[in-house]
Amino acid sequence: MKLPITLRPLLALVLLPALAAQPTPLATTPSNLSFEEGAPGANKSPGWYANSAYTILTVRRGDECLKGGCVTISQPDPPLPNAFGNVMQAVDASAFAGKRIVYRVAVRVEGNQATDIALPWLRVDLPGGNTGFFDNMQDRPVRPNTTAPNKGWAVYEIAGPVDPAAKSIYFGVVAQGKARVWVDEVSFAAEAPAEQDPQSHALFTTLYQRLDAAQSSGGRLDDLLALALPTATVKGDGFRVPLADFFRQQLQPLDAPTTTQSARTELFSITITGDEATVATRIDALLEAAHRTRRTRTTTRDLWQRSATGEWKRKEVQITSVQSLGDTVSSGAMRRIADQLATQATPLTTAAPGAPSADLAAFGQAVGDSRIVALGEASHGTREIFQMKHRLLEYLVKEKGFTAFAIEANWPETLAVDRYIKTGEGDPRAALQGMYFWTWQTEEVLAMVEWMRAFNQAPGPHPILSFTSFDMQTWRVAAERVATFIKQHGSPQDAAAVAVAYQWSTGLSVNRPQDPAFVDAAEQAERVTALFTARHAALVRSAGADATRDALQMTRIVAQSLRNRTPGQAPGYRDERMADNVAWLAREVYPGQKIVLWAHNGHVAKEDDPEHQWRSMGARLRAQFGREMYVLGFAIHTGTVRAVGSGLSRALATHEIPPAPAGSGSAVLSAAGHPLFFLDFAPFRQPPGRVSPLGEFLDGRHEFREIGAMWTVENPAQANLRRFAPGKHFDGLIFLEKTQAARGL
Repeated sequence: MKLPITLRPLLALVLLPALAAQPTPLATTPSNLSFEEGAPGANKSPGWYANSAYTILTVRRGDECLKGGCVTISQPDPPLPNAFGNVMQAVDASAFAGKRIVYRVAVRVEGNQATDIALPWLRVDLPGGNTGFFDNMQDRPVRPNTTAPNKGWAVYEIAGPVDPAAKSIYFGVVAQGKARVWVDEVSFAAEAPAEQDPQSHALFTTLYQRLDAAQSSGGRLDDLLALALPTATVKGDGFRVPLADFFRQQLQPLDAPTTTQSARTELFSITITGDEATVATRIDALLEAAHRTRRTRTTTRDLWQRSATGEWKRKEVQITSVQSLGDTVSSGAMRRIADQLATQATPLTTAAPGAPSADLAAFGQAVGDSRIVALGEASHGTREIFQMKHRLLEYLVKEKGFTAFAIEANWPETLAVDRYIKTGEGDPRAALQGMYFWTWQTEEVLAMVEWMRAFNQAPGPHPILSFTSFDMQTWRVAAERVATFIKQHGSPQDAAAVAVAYQWSTGLSVNRPQDPAFVDAAEQAERVTALFTARHAALVRSAGADATRDALQMTRIVAQSLRNRTPGQAPGYRDERMADNVAWLAREVYPGQKIVLWAHNGHVAKEDDPEHQWRSMGARLRAQFGREMYVLGFAIHTGTVRAVGSGLSRALATHEIPPAPAGSGSAVLSAAGHPLFFLDFAPFRQPPGRVSPLGEFLDGRHEFREIGAMWTVENPAQANLRRFAPGKHFDGLIFLEKTQAARGL
């Protein structure tokens, strides 16, 4: 049985930003790809993108195509060494788990050399950065064939299995050498797995039903061990433990009289070789405690061994993925939690800055003597969040002695804002625009900048505020300043070396990540950092310690930004580097000063999200600064938000936020009845036996409205939600019942 999968049209010159490179659902349009006319840079097809800076996609029409409409993939002439052209799409693998996928594409190649080839390719990605099935036809490349019928067009097929734990599927076509590659009739299909031997399937179905019963309420560890060898183990990402120890710990929560659990296992595949069997499974578990319901999905690859008597027992359980499907709260539990919230949370009178600060006393007490306060946000486009953060900054400056403010934006571009608030030089609107991101080009952020300027201008003795940042997404301004600095304070030879090194980044675009050209550019930029380090003493003598310190950091920003875009770079690289940059600010630029950080909830989170494969900036900073750092999260419920849309239109717009689903985290916070409140989590960190309904809720992974910069328009009620445990991510939380979109300048 074949399951047809449909794709979005591929357009000319599709060059999408980094966010588009994330897996996106397939569309529900015609079964084969068709090619539509589009202006350069057009974005009518968010699933498809070129991920090489040297890929040129051109729409073709007429007899040269196989079906009347196709595209060509080519490169500039002459192509750079080791460069290649590539067009690809990424899709979520969950719909294809355990199936066989078939990718078909019609290709013809124009070229004159043996190196002019095309490589259709298909890759399945597993959790933890691991790769499942992969085939790029390197052993059977598509070559020019002008004598073949049909003008050299031929259909090529790649087929392979999708592991039950797979996260994403990528497929596309690569052009190498000086080849011009023609692409048409792309299709993608999933096939059901081969039929299992009925007798074996029935046998293992019975065995897993016994295991499900043993892991459910009323089950026993002895029942689990009866189906395992004495030496059986469980292994996962970075661990291997005896099976008995693992399941003893897993069954421990069932000792509580108010906790019940059920498990249901689905068999994906059974492979029997002699007296050994490998079984791929997916286990859906439901754990119901006093105040919440937790759903998890686990995939495993189990190795079974048959004894001389014909009895099958598990030898090894390999956990390939664990996914939390979130916690939900029953209506009864929600009322108990809401009642506790109503009495324990501190109502806030307003989010507007400039208001009296008496209602912020609880927040100040929670912050205590912290040196760093990290302010998160549930979206990058919410007026009241920005205003509330402005109000908190005023309080921290006036009542707690904070003097440095650092935002999630590129450094050193924010130095223009810093110069304005300290000297009045420049245009603050232009300075915010020079930070690139539309997210900060708002009335709310401008009002905060003007307040910082007014504070610094106020008569009488008082500290001077600083405005800075810690991100590293672009390199050009930093590179220009490094080149200027070394010309003024270094030798002609060093200035020439820097100029040559930075030439490697010429022509690269921030909108085309994962390009191999970034590898060489990053290596050259890192040599500049090494050069500045070696010349440090001489540069300090010429330029002074502070100017040299900043120039050296600018070399790091250049290298970080380029390295962040190299193919295969770990997804947590940006957070790691942002944490390094914050530590540099705290250690070298503002030693002894108190710092306010402004970033998204996901970046400031003080513990890692188990669904991610990387450490957040906040988790890295908590490891360095410990309790000297206080992390405040934000949560919202309904209203409007300013964000870039998904789907066919990616325009910046205002979107309506529907009420959160019943039982979700946002719905629970809303049930407290306070339109705006602060909650410190410290009182709820109790021993497990004394956890209150609210404390248990805070430690559970619930769905909250988390938007970032993009709003999913296709299914807004169920999308734009993120699962996390607020008590583990933050030290405290501010909740806003209804919000408005931020107001752009």
